[in-house]
Amino acid sequence: MLKDLNATTAMKVSGGLIVTLGLALSVVMWRADTISGQRDAYRDRLSGEEARHSVTRQSVQHLEASLAKQIGAGKAARVAQLAAIEAQAEKSAKLRAEAAEIRAMIEEMEPGDPCDCSTPDFVMEDP
Repeated sequence: MLKDLNATTAMKVSGGLIVTLGLALSVVMWRADTISGQRDAYRDRLSGEEARHSVTRQSVQHLEASLAKQIGAGKAARVAQLAAIEAQAEKSAKLRAEAAEIRAMIEEMEPGDPCDCSTPDFVMEDP
């Protein structure tokens, strides 16, 4: 009789243990499924972020190229402007030298000297 009592108790304990392990396995499976769903959502979110970052990087590269092109054009315009300024400075220096020659000629003249009133050729030239 003691054997029968131990056998039924052992069966009850075994049954309870099996039910408990089954419940634990169900909880673990449910939790793993939940974690897997979250992982998939995070992966999709990461893919979207990577795509947006790619578009941003392309925009930045396009902007940098456009800016470099504009800077190059600005530098070329500045070089042309400086060349024109230098050419004008040379022309101004020549005109100042000619004006100084004319002043020197006028200062050398004595009052009452006959004046050579012909207009110099460089004055008559079109600029």
